[in-house]
Amino acid sequence: MLRYPLIALLAAGHMAIVTTGIFQINTSRIPVLGPMLDYYGSITGAKASYGFFAPEITGQGGVEFEVIDGAGHTKIVPLMSATNHEVEVRAADTVEQIAGMFMTAITDPAEVNNPKTQALLHSLAASLCGTVMGNHPNAHEVVFRLRIFTPISMSDYRKGLRSHWETVYEARFRREPPSFHPGGEI
Repeated sequence: MLRYPLIALLAAGHMAIVTTGIFQINTSRIPVLGPMLDYYGSITGAKASYGFFAPEITGQGGVEFEVIDGAGHTKIVPLMSATNHEVEVRAADTVEQIAGMFMTAITDPAEVNNPKTQALLHSLAASLCGTVMGNHPNAHEVVFRLRIFTPISMSDYRKGLRSHWETVYEARFRREPPSFHPGGEI
């Protein structure tokens, strides 16, 4: 009989902590309970500020690899195919960090016109595409795309607009045929 009221009380307490997160109320000053509430809120996500509802939130970046074989067939592939979920999660996190670095390089006014930054950007894209080519031996070309997902507001949605992915950087890398040197090694 005590079970349902206890569950209801715990749910109400959780929602109270969610509310403190939404309104950014500092609970750490509450004697004794403050640090415990903060800890609980941080491990459960209940203290998140839910800023993704804010209109000033910008899009999220991502990378895409398009493999093109000798016959012209195309396929979108991940940077690496993993055999278990944990490796997939770590690889996705790495790709997300790389996308963030690319976004800085193409949007920061100090970096956009910096030849060293742009050369580094191109070299990193080439290296990533080399990894993709290594995973796809039939690939003749790999297209690297940095894309940003552009969210829209609810009022724009009501007007018929839709969120979309936009390509902000693209580079193509071709597999060079092996060179043949008659008479032996180079």
